[in-house]
Amino acid sequence: MHNSASPDFSFKLFPGGVVNLQKTERASFNPGWLLLAGFASGFLLIRRFPALLTMPCPLKTTLHIPCPACGTSRSITALGHFDIATAFWLNPLFFVVLIASLAIIANTFLQAITGYRVEIARVPSKSRFAVMLLLILNQLYLLAAGL
Repeated sequence: MHNSASPDFSFKLFPGGVVNLQKTERASFNPGWLLLAGFASGFLLIRRFPALLTMPCPLKTTLHIPCPACGTSRSITALGHFDIATAFWLNPLFFVVLIASLAIIANTFLQAITGYRVEIARVPSKSRFAVMLLLILNQLYLLAAGL
């Protein structure tokens, strides 16, 4: 077993950030399994109770202000009908979360199959600023679009 402090393979993905390919136990815990279980149970719930996707947003119903996730249920429905443009129009941030979730799940399968896990070390503060900026821009978009 390799020391967890020294990566087997490392490269710079962005300034100030390093991506490590780390040897791990294939069966060791990875949060991607929880994410995959959440997707699977959500899929099964929606298949069994499709009305869950038509429930109104509690924040928008009470305060008449869209939350950052407003439009996500309709985006999922549009994506299920392969209407990507409408899904993006309803909530652009949904795609960022979807892509990040799929990357985490892919990393989980990589670990289960090969025993290697991709780890991003030293996430720069600019990345945290970019996430906050995305949230703010998404909220302004939802307010302006009246969704």
